[in-house]
Amino acid sequence: MIIHRMTMLTENDSSEHLLAKIISIHNLYIKIIDIKNSFTLHLFTLKFNHYESKA
Repeated sequence: MIIHRMTMLTENDSSEHLLAKIISIHNLYIKIIDIKNSFTLHLFTLKFNHYESKA
């Protein structure tokens, strides 16, 4: 389904335009992963500090 949708969105694009879209999507994916990892690290730090303060 996703591949079909991507094909529909890009079927009239030149190869340069298609490459720019792929790079843009990849960069967005990397940013989302970075935000997720940062948030996970923040939660871990909060929990660790909470347990350290109880000790």
